[in-house]
Amino acid sequence: MKMLIPALFLLSAATAEAATPADTCADAGGATSVVSACLKKALESQEAKMKQALEAVSKNLKPQRQQELHKIQSLWRQYRDAKCRFLYTPEAGSGGLLDMQQCLLDETRRRVEELNGL
Repeated sequence: MKMLIPALFLLSAATAEAATPADTCADAGGATSVVSACLKKALESQEAKMKQALEAVSKNLKPQRQQELHKIQSLWRQYRDAKCRFLYTPEAGSGGLLDMQQCLLDETRRRVEELNGL
């Protein structure tokens, strides 16, 4: 467990470096609520892209492999949500909420790329 936590933070740091200001909604304004709403909208867009990518990959698979893919997707979603929730703590305040939302967005964007590469 001790090795997992530093790895999560390193991955989050790498994600933050790879994102552009437009991707992170930093240019949406200074208010937390505005940035949060922007991140939520961006996540919804990535979720739609992920659904399309998953459907495209599924079309080319036999039924058993489709079931396997959907199981993997469910496990991936559990991992993403748990990892990103870890960033949101009461001590972090509203910044923790934005970190969690940015994490969800970044992880989902990477998953879309991964699915598109299958």
